[in-house]
Amino acid sequence: MNNQTPLDHALLQFDVRSPQNALVGRENEMIELESTIECFTHNNQFGLVLIHGFNGIGKTTVVRQVINSTNIRNTNKVIYINVAVQATSKMLCSALATELYGETDRQSSLKEVLTYLNDTTQMNKIIVFDEVDRLKKRSTEIYNWLKNSLFSYFKAPNCVVIGISNDTEDYARLAGELTQSPHATEFCYTRNSIEELAMVIRERASSAFDEKAILHIAKELVNREGDIRSIFSLCPTAIQLAKNEKSQTVKLIHAIKAVSICNGDNDMKEFFFSMSSYEKALCCAMFFCKKSGGVISVGELFQKFKMLCARIGLKPLPSMLKQFRESLCIFDSRGVIDDGRDSCHEDIVKITPMFDRKVLVSALEKDTKVRKALVELRKAVGVEA
Repeated sequence: MNNQTPLDHALLQFDVRSPQNALVGRENEMIELESTIECFTHNNQFGLVLIHGFNGIGKTTVVRQVINSTNIRNTNKVIYINVAVQATSKMLCSALATELYGETDRQSSLKEVLTYLNDTTQMNKIIVFDEVDRLKKRSTEIYNWLKNSLFSYFKAPNCVVIGISNDTEDYARLAGELTQSPHATEFCYTRNSIEELAMVIRERASSAFDEKAILHIAKELVNREGDIRSIFSLCPTAIQLAKNEKSQTVKLIHAIKAVSICNGDNDMKEFFFSMSSYEKALCCAMFFCKKSGGVISVGELFQKFKMLCARIGLKPLPSMLKQFRESLCIFDSRGVIDDGRDSCHEDIVKITPMFDRKVLVSALEKDTKVRKALVELRKAVGVEA
């Protein structure tokens, strides 16, 4: 017998991985990108497509939808690289080698990778550089290969490069240099509208949300520059508030409270209860790290987080590192941690926990998935936990 309520069902629709599937109001952009790629590949030209705009408005989602289509995959070798994840030129080179020809047993040299990229006898290649604004700093050699291919008078490789970026100063400089080529195209994606954002909620959980609640959340998101990913933190928080009050639907008051919580002006205990099991485990993992003046290395925290998940039986997420970094950004914005970035465009490399351990413990006790973490936490910080 299925006793799942509309609120329970709605909560599942806003799973932490769902933003990757949330394509809203971008149908024209998909058609535009696909036709641009086909134009370059049909004429055997080297081409560059730059896509930029506000954070979280669907740039990467559009590109993934297009490059994963059967039509594109059947006729092109598709490569996706997140430049931000590759901390050095060597790592970026290794990632390219693995994607290009499956090199795993040894480290390919940069010369070998560039030779392979320049081989005009190979099938067409589509290379996606997500966060392309970091490319020049990560590897001047690969950036120069891209620039030389765009402006070369010799036969260029059969390749289309797609660069995705938020609107940063580094992107503006990169675009200023590269878009002077006749083989470069630039698309600017505007933010999602209130109606487009409201449509995401309606399509996923219309029966569980009052229309006024939907519109309030959508308006709040527009105030946050239309970042569609915030839906997947605001809506679960609102649903949990409704469930706590035994309400059958998410009403306007729950939406208002959820916005307040997610903006940081909240009771920290209430926020901890609304977090996912993985986010609670991540907070718990902070107490396993060696602190220097209260500061924790993000690299160490990620390793401890993975170990804790394995100990308590949480299955690894498909993109563990990406979800880990996104969670840290959310924690930073809500005051759970203080991060060690010098500017808003740099990766978080160290953090300082800003929450009370007792608040975390009370949240762990109510979560059957991570209750086992209490045992590990007591071992780490003492029986008072």
